[in-house]
Amino acid sequence: MIALCLAGATIRFATLGEQSFWLDEAVTGRLMHLGFVGMLRAIPRSESTPPLYYVLAWLWTRVFGVTEVGLRSLSAVFGTLTIPLVHMAAARVFDRRAGLFAAALATFAPLLIWYSQEARSYALLVALCTASVWTLVAAVEPNAGRRWLWSWAVVSGLALATHYFAAFLIGPELCWVIAKRRRAGLPAAGVVVLAGLAVAPLALRQRANGTAGFITQTGLPTRLAQAVKQLAIGYDAPADGLIVGLGCVLGVAAIWLAWRRLAETERLRALGIVGLGIAATGLPVLAAGLGFDYVITRNVIATWVPVSLAVAAGLARSGRAGTVVLIGVCSLGLAVTLGVDLDGRYQRDDWRGVARAVPTGTLSALVVTPSSGRLALQYYLPRSRPVGPTGAKVTTVEVIALGARSGGNAVVAPPLASHPPTLAGFGAPVASVHATFSVVRYHATAGAALVTAPILASLAPSPASSIQLLSRGS
Repeated sequence: MIALCLAGATIRFATLGEQSFWLDEAVTGRLMHLGFVGMLRAIPRSESTPPLYYVLAWLWTRVFGVTEVGLRSLSAVFGTLTIPLVHMAAARVFDRRAGLFAAALATFAPLLIWYSQEARSYALLVALCTASVWTLVAAVEPNAGRRWLWSWAVVSGLALATHYFAAFLIGPELCWVIAKRRRAGLPAAGVVVLAGLAVAPLALRQRANGTAGFITQTGLPTRLAQAVKQLAIGYDAPADGLIVGLGCVLGVAAIWLAWRRLAETERLRALGIVGLGIAATGLPVLAAGLGFDYVITRNVIATWVPVSLAVAAGLARSGRAGTVVLIGVCSLGLAVTLGVDLDGRYQRDDWRGVARAVPTGTLSALVVTPSSGRLALQYYLPRSRPVGPTGAKVTTVEVIALGARSGGNAVVAPPLASHPPTLAGFGAPVASVHATFSVVRYHATAGAALVTAPILASLAPSPASSIQLLSRGS
């Protein structure tokens, strides 16, 4: 366990600063620059999750700063803590060997590593949901003391204060507590219900801000297929098709070994735990059918916890074959993680790289596609501002296009036009191509030249989804 925790921490902390903040992380960073009260007031407008993570992150960044490493290190801590929590949960449900196998899966799970390196609430959500499963199993044992019930109530309430989708795991757990502990479980269950009711008004207010509207732009069946793949092997990675194939083979082997080797009583426990995982995804799908469609991988990430516990138990009972499959799964996870670390085309949107491509010291006009990157780019270029109605005199014009993501494929820089448009008052355009974005630069011929927003928009490869900013660089 010590070795696994050290390996997990190394994987999570070693490359925290390698990738740029993407849009959502930039939103978190902007919140961290506000005062505490100002941050709390901004959350209903800018976020679609409860405030617990942001409160902890605000306190954390007062010590460690709001850089990529400083802000993400909080998630890395939670991601590392998840490893022993998974061990304790599996050991409580099955035995210590199953706990060790489950901890190994958590150490090298690509999706858990990804969110352990992201300045958002998902690593905290996974840690709390794992703690919730652990304390639940202890609380429903015949001779369990009340401290386990109250421990379950506390961590479940904190999970609900971290992410609304925790309710789809906590809700079935609550029913389990009442069914097993009856009257003794009612006070703890009542605390969890009160925690849910406390965040409900904020959930309704945030639903109206439209920040989650992008989810339904992709069909539900596609999102479900993506969730299954990403929960197993993470987001896009080199040799994605081969990895999916190997993952399917190892996954089928793990399930077959699990069912074949578990004893009758252990099968019942495994089915109960897997039932929690099915509920964590199935209930959101049912809610989607009622018009509340927020199904996306990161929202159902808690599904990973109970399913992995059952798989680990089966592998732990399968002797040498189970160990071989475990090593294969962990090696595959490590290969995916290293592949992403070594290839920027599979990493987060490189807005930091875009900002570094902007000349410093002189006023430049930026035409950036897609427009969804506005907040991320302004985070790295804090002195930038929108182009006003009268325009501005600038030294250079930078037309920057970031590559679009496509499931299973690397992000590549958009192709450049063979004959970029000319711009009055500026010399011939000079093009350059980076790993995931392209730049067309115009230099003013007489020191500075006037540009307006309509003129700049006409230069964009997709004017409808571009932004125009003025900046003096970072």
